[in-house]
Amino acid sequence: MVKQHLHYNKQNKQMLMRNLVSQLFHNEQITTTLPKAKEAQKFADRLITKGKNNTSKSDSLANSFLITSLTQDPFNKLKNQLVDRYKDRQGGYTRLHLLGNRQGDNAPRAVLELVDNPRDIKREVLMRTIARESLLRKTSWSPEKSNILRQLTQINLSKSLRYLSQEEKDTFHQKVLDIQDRILAESQLGLRRFDSDRKPQSNTLTWPSKGKTVYAGERTSGMAKSEGSPISLSKGVFRKSRKGPSNKLV
Repeated sequence: MVKQHLHYNKQNKQMLMRNLVSQLFHNEQITTTLPKAKEAQKFADRLITKGKNNTSKSDSLANSFLITSLTQDPFNKLKNQLVDRYKDRQGGYTRLHLLGNRQGDNAPRAVLELVDNPRDIKREVLMRTIARESLLRKTSWSPEKSNILRQLTQINLSKSLRYLSQEEKDTFHQKVLDIQDRILAESQLGLRRFDSDRKPQSNTLTWPSKGKTVYAGERTSGMAKSEGSPISLSKGVFRKSRKGPSNKLV
């Protein structure tokens, strides 16, 4: 079933994919190397599609593929939660986030997550973007004021709220307000100064610069080893890993 070469034999490849997909369904978010995440993403999307078919054959195939233990039952979660969550979606049940390179062997890492999970990284980044852009317009966020956001932010907002229930939408908007309060509290006296009227569409806050940009997956000199979860690293800028220097002689 596994077509990509991951330097495993056939049996180990199969067991690896079963383990990754089972952990993904149980935790709804896993961190692994980029090639493994891409391959596991295909299997996860297929299993959710088969779960939505709701036939005995598809259920038997999904149950035999997923690994069940005393502490987790991914097949039960697939049938009782994930199928209902994605009943209106026609695909795209998972999402990949590049997470920089791993320390040591410099292997590219990625976060593989289920869309609309409680710790959705894209939604977390979007909430922070909405909070910052609302503060730049000197206003408190509310759904009626979505026209003050940038056009790209408005598009991402409509996509994120498309499949959410009204209760989940209310929770989303409340979290945006909480982030606004935290931004103002961290800056002690609020924003140092707002953008001038000549730059109403600026996308950055005007407090003093904090130095170089910290990209997602990178560690600074003052960062503890315990830090670096996907949510905390989402504060950085997601980007493709840059190629390291070549060892070839010029």
